[in-house]
Amino acid sequence: MRGTSANYADWRGLSTIKIWEVAALMHGIDPRALGDVLVADPDDPSGFYGMPLDTSFEERMLISAVQTQDVLCFPANVSAPDSTSSVVKASLVPWLRARGFTGLAGELDTTQNTVDLPTQAPPAAISPAAPDPERRLAKLTELGGTYKYRNGKWSFTGIGKLENSERNADHKRCSQKTIRDDLIEAAQSERELKQAGALQGGLGQR
Repeated sequence: MRGTSANYADWRGLSTIKIWEVAALMHGIDPRALGDVLVADPDDPSGFYGMPLDTSFEERMLISAVQTQDVLCFPANVSAPDSTSSVVKASLVPWLRARGFTGLAGELDTTQNTVDLPTQAPPAAISPAAPDPERRLAKLTELGGTYKYRNGKWSFTGIGKLENSERNADHKRCSQKTIRDDLIEAAQSERELKQAGALQGGLGQR
């Protein structure tokens, strides 16, 4: 850390970061030096002393993102997040990119992804005896379909192809609504497993 500039290597090594710390990083300030930062007082711009940097709006943005689950909180069951709450860095990076903080997102990103966190894995062999939700999600990706979680909702492409495949294979429960319900169930289970893995990584940093 040089002066008040952020040492991103330190923060990149963490799996969870507190909301007030992220807010400081959004200004390019290392949270550990936030108390040393003074900015011009808008009521006295030529004044000698200045005033502390105000990060309240950035904190509000992050708290709002946690409340809508655009950013994941740790622990996950926090009912009233505040500036001292911790967020999962893996979910923070795509949120920062989407809001124009591409520089900070790149500094914190350890996955080298340039868009969102992956919501799907490469197609893998799955037993025909697997539950319908898991089998259908694997088949969807095998057929070139995709799935993504955004703004609290799942979106899918390729459901029509999957429906035709299921009907041709004489599988039961083949309406598009049933297939979609199965896909959501399997995709949500996969997402929760990934979140649990991220959270465990955060515990390891304590």
